[in-house]
Amino acid sequence: MAQSLVELRTFLSDVTRPDVQLTALKLLLSLSSDSDFCQHLSDMDANSNGLIDDLLRLCSAHQTASSLPILLAIFINISSHSRQIAAKLTESDTFVKQCLLSNAAISVRSAQLLSNLSHFCPTRLHEQIFEHDSCFLSRIFDLLILPPTEENKANATELPETFFGYLLINLSTAPSAARYIAANHLTQLMALLGRNVPMSRRAAALNILFNLSMFDDLHELLLRDEDHLLSSLLWPLIDSEDRLDEDEIARLPIQLQYWEGSRNNSPEIGDKVLRTLYQLCATRHGRQCLRGKGIYALLRELDRATSAPGGRETVGEGRICTFIGSDEGAWGSPGADNELGYAQVLRALIGMLIRSEGEMGVAEECLSIRHLGSADRLLEKVGTEVGDDC
Repeated sequence: MAQSLVELRTFLSDVTRPDVQLTALKLLLSLSSDSDFCQHLSDMDANSNGLIDDLLRLCSAHQTASSLPILLAIFINISSHSRQIAAKLTESDTFVKQCLLSNAAISVRSAQLLSNLSHFCPTRLHEQIFEHDSCFLSRIFDLLILPPTEENKANATELPETFFGYLLINLSTAPSAARYIAANHLTQLMALLGRNVPMSRRAAALNILFNLSMFDDLHELLLRDEDHLLSSLLWPLIDSEDRLDEDEIARLPIQLQYWEGSRNNSPEIGDKVLRTLYQLCATRHGRQCLRGKGIYALLRELDRATSAPGGRETVGEGRICTFIGSDEGAWGSPGADNELGYAQVLRALIGMLIRSEGEMGVAEECLSIRHLGSADRLLEKVGTEVGDDC
C-alpha cells in the first residue's frame, strides 16, 4: 500500500495534465473510505511531507476548479477515520480559512468537513475559526434560527445547516467555545428549543446546552435568566394532567404555569433534558435555582407517569453523551454516569432536589460536587431510594 501511495503522488504534481490528475484524485476518493488506507496515509505523513500535503496544496491552488469537490470529499473521508489526519488539517491556516469562505456550490462539503475536524480537534478549530472569521459562529446560529423552507425540509440531510449543527455540538465541548456560546448566543440557543422548531435543530440545541452544563463555571451565566432557560428546557417533560397544587404551580417559571400541552414522546429529547438538569445539579447555584423554581414537583409527576405500566415508553431509556475531556471517573465523565439509565437519573435528580443542602451533607464552602467522584458515590450521598419522599 505504501509503495502504491508513493507512486500515486507522482500524478498530483503541478505539471501533471489536468485530466490525469483528476483520474488520480478519483482513485484516491475510492480508496479514502477504507480505514486501512487512512492508517497508511497517517503513517506516511508522520515521517515526512506526504500525500496529505500534496492534497492541501492542490486544494489551495484549485479553489474554483472542478476537482475541488473531489478533494473535499477525500478530506471528509480521511478526517472521519484518523485523529492524526484531522489534527493536520486543522493546523493548516489556509485550509481552514478556505472551508470558512466556501461558496454555495461546495458549502455542504465544507460543513461536513468542519464537523469532522471539530469532532477530533474542537479547541484548535475554534481558535482557527475565531482567528479567520470571528462572526462565523454567529452566522451559523442565525442560519439555524431561520425557519426551513419546504424545499429544505425535503432535503434536510443535504443542507449545510445540518452539519453546522454537528459542528456547534462538537465545538461546545471546548472550554473556549462553550464560554463564547454561553456569553453570546444563549438567547438563540433557547429559541432553538422551542416547540415549533424542527426536531433535528432542537436536538442539536439540547446537545449544545448539555455540553455547556458540564462546565460548572458557566452555571450562573446559563441560569441568569432562569425562567427563560428552564421553560425552554423543561416543556417536553410536562403534561397538563400532572397533579400539581396551587403552591407548586406558583413556584414554576411563569411560562410553565397552567401548562396545556402533552408530554413529549421523543425518548432522546426527554433523556437529554434530564441529563442536562443532572449536570446543573453539580453546583450549589444550579441546585438552588432548580429548587427555587419548583422543579422537584415536575420531576415527581414525571416519575409517576413513567413508572406507570407502559409509561416508560413515553420518555424512554437512554445513555448519556458524556463530556469529552473530564477526568476518568469524575462525576459526569466517561466511567461515571455513562451507565446510568433514565430512571436512575430521574431518581437521582429527585433525591437531590427534595433535600436541602444541609440534608445532602454538602459543606457550605463546597460550590461544586462534581469532584466527589463517581456517580455511584454521588447517588449514595444524596440517596437514590426516594420512596416516601416523593
